[in-house]
Amino acid sequence: MLLGIGGGLIETPNLGHPEVEAASHKKSTHKRAKRKTKANKKTKKRKKTSKAKKSKNLLKVDVKSSTENAKRKLITQNHQVPEATYYIAINNDKDYQATLAAIEAWNKTGVIKFKETTDSKNAYVYIHNANYGDTSWAGKEITYTNRRNRNEHRSEIRINDYFTQKVSNYITMAVIEHELGHSIGLMHIDSQPSVMNSVVDPSTTVYTIQPIDIEMVRQLYDEK
Repeated sequence: MLLGIGGGLIETPNLGHPEVEAASHKKSTHKRAKRKTKANKKTKKRKKTSKAKKSKNLLKVDVKSSTENAKRKLITQNHQVPEATYYIAINNDKDYQATLAAIEAWNKTGVIKFKETTDSKNAYVYIHNANYGDTSWAGKEITYTNRRNRNEHRSEIRINDYFTQKVSNYITMAVIEHELGHSIGLMHIDSQPSVMNSVVDPSTTVYTIQPIDIEMVRQLYDEK
């Protein structure tokens, strides 16, 4: 989740010349400003058109995740592999089945264990869905840090039905696998095939969990 920071308006005193001189430049300054505004509008329009063409088939998996620099220390590590509890609050069967499949896929890797809990407040990962509209992201992971203990985290995964209801179950599962990867601390990987690729293109290959993803979890939790 990105939060904007609003700024205040700072008024500064007039440090120029007297009003007579300011008035003599008003007309020419106005014309230059008008030409500059038109030029800026044309440039922005070209950039917008170019960007739209380039990203027509690309679906952003998520915005920059807040998990991209931390090991999830709240995950239990007193077992052979790290464990993380999860709670699913999903209201349609497609997203629900895709979520179960994504969790099973991660569990089969043997490097992480997701365990279901009936206590939503204490679950490490809270997964839910909604129609967030044409946001450009199909899934988003948000990590919350305990202010009193910065080593404690909770993870929220949002599934955007605006997109997932239009794509295959396989792609939906891959999106959720990606967000679960963020939940346990993985960063984006765009240098090679990975479930952690930052965008998916439904017209080409969409990757589920790859060997590089398993290796990154091992390194993250110092698994041998």
